[in-house]
Amino acid sequence: MSKHFGLRENLTTLFRHKRSIVCVALFAGAASFGVSLLQSKQWESSARILVQQNRAQPRIGSTFSTGDSFPQLNGHDQVRTEVEIFLSPVVLQKAVNALGPELVLDQMRWRWDWLRDLPMDIYNGLRDALLKPFMDEGSGAPMTPEQLAMRKLSAHLAAMPVRETDVFAIGIVSPNPEFSARAVNTLLDAYLTHHLEIRQGALSSGVFAAETERLQADLREATMHLQKLKADTGVVSPATQKQLLLQRISDAEAALHAVDIDRVEARSRIAETRRQIARRPANVQLQSTVSRNPLIDALRTQLAELEAERAQYQPDSSAGRTLDRDIAQLRTRLRGEQEKVASSQISGPDNTYQEMERELALDQSKLSGTQSRVELGRQLDSYRKELARLDEIEAVMRELTRDVDLKEEALRISLKKQEEESLGSLLNRKHISDVTPIERAMVPDRPSGPRKWLNLGLGLGGGLVAGLMLAYLAEYFRRTFTTREEAEEQLGIQVLASFMDRNQGGPAATVNKIEARGLGESLLREQRDHGCTRFLFVSCHRGEGRSSTIDAVAAYLRGHGVAVTETDSAGQARIDAAAEPAASGLMLIEGGALSDANSEDIDMRRADRIILVVEAERTTGLRATGALRAIDAAGGKVLGVVLNRRRYFIPDWVYGWLLSPRQSMHA
Repeated sequence: MSKHFGLRENLTTLFRHKRSIVCVALFAGAASFGVSLLQSKQWESSARILVQQNRAQPRIGSTFSTGDSFPQLNGHDQVRTEVEIFLSPVVLQKAVNALGPELVLDQMRWRWDWLRDLPMDIYNGLRDALLKPFMDEGSGAPMTPEQLAMRKLSAHLAAMPVRETDVFAIGIVSPNPEFSARAVNTLLDAYLTHHLEIRQGALSSGVFAAETERLQADLREATMHLQKLKADTGVVSPATQKQLLLQRISDAEAALHAVDIDRVEARSRIAETRRQIARRPANVQLQSTVSRNPLIDALRTQLAELEAERAQYQPDSSAGRTLDRDIAQLRTRLRGEQEKVASSQISGPDNTYQEMERELALDQSKLSGTQSRVELGRQLDSYRKELARLDEIEAVMRELTRDVDLKEEALRISLKKQEEESLGSLLNRKHISDVTPIERAMVPDRPSGPRKWLNLGLGLGGGLVAGLMLAYLAEYFRRTFTTREEAEEQLGIQVLASFMDRNQGGPAATVNKIEARGLGESLLREQRDHGCTRFLFVSCHRGEGRSSTIDAVAAYLRGHGVAVTETDSAGQARIDAAAEPAASGLMLIEGGALSDANSEDIDMRRADRIILVVEAERTTGLRATGALRAIDAAGGKVLGVVLNRRRYFIPDWVYGWLLSPRQSMHA
């Protein structure tokens, strides 16, 4: 088998084994169709049941709390639960007892039941035969007719939910249409009866009433404890009271902080005011009076005139110097007169000093007022103690309140269950259930099986797949040559020619002429390059086409003016025996089959080159490799291999349709 398995190889495999594929498919189709004809007719009757979610299943328990929640089934799970109840052995047993085991076994007898039960009968017989002598044990007590009928009915009973609905369908297949409808309706009645029995068994009258009375007493006791705690402590709403008390504590802390700030500020102001008072006198000058002197005014007027006159002279003139002396004397006299002027002053208390004293007194009064801080601290401590007491009371009250809430919730659930119990009892007395048959079974008007044409199609399809698998399996394990590429790949030697089987007709003659030309050119090339004139043709088995290959090559060589001498395996010339090969002539020697004689019986050394002829689809790669090794061991030199009687399985129209012209030409 070639390592390169592409489109051409796949098509070759299919067309090579097309007869096997078609035969297997036809056989499988005929077998399935024949089996369908031999089978008994099947009559299926069915019914549909609606599952309603209008009834809750009462649950009995002693623990009731808000943290305990009963799991509720969704619609899909509820339908599946009802299907399991329907398929339970209890329902089957009730239906079999209602129908009668003998009737079930008689009406559910199929044509080939004996063949279906044969393996189990053989197994039981062998077990009884082997166990009884050695272990004194057998297959046990035989099954009763009721058990056999239940097994027969269960084997042909189907029940499954309908998708996306609250409905499940039931159906029975039997050889009798009337029995199918009767069996389905009997099963339906048995299921409804069993369903009501389950509901009635789940109820316990009076249990929830007693539980309700006990829970009411517990609730009254818990309520009394809570009210007594409120009366003893005077706390009705701990949260509200704590909020008000926290606001008071916050206000007291703010007032205490403000008092501390005022004390610090007052002390600093008092110290600063005392320092300023110590540096300032208590009395200050309030008024000062001066008497008027006319001489001073005259002296000032005269001084001004002299200064104006001095400005008219040069600085270094004698008149200027005289005026300077007069001005100096006049200024001296003016100062003397000013000192003689009489003055008087009036003094009194300082207003700023008095204001500072008033502020000092005010700050001292504020500082004495901050002594109330001690009272604020005592009040804040009392608020905090009250807050701690409220926290303790609140914790106890929270536990009591939670206990009351839990008992109220438990009482509510108990009342609900008591109501469900009463309602369930009423529904059971009225024979009302949460499963309702939508339709009862009717006698079918046509058989549901066997489906002959469907079985025929499935048989043909399965046979086709099996044929393809067998074809590829045979191709995988094939070890013969079919193409030039496979021979070269497995033998590692050149394929000189690939002759087509002449029985295929059509282009076989043309293809063989082309291949003979190629083989003849190879022989002429060996003669020209290496001087080889004697070529021995051998094969692995008899009848692989040595003679036909020599005839085809000789015809081509003689047609091109090349002298050819053909000899058989004994060395006798078959054509023109008296002639010796010319200088440019060739001698083609027909050797024997290597499977008929040892390699020593064939003189390999009398030929310059040896050509191995291999028949396609007959000689294996292992056998051809052994022949090449035998030739090499005998001292022969192999020129190449000729693949003979090759067949082309792919039709021409497939080549033209699926493969490119280049691939077709290469193939």
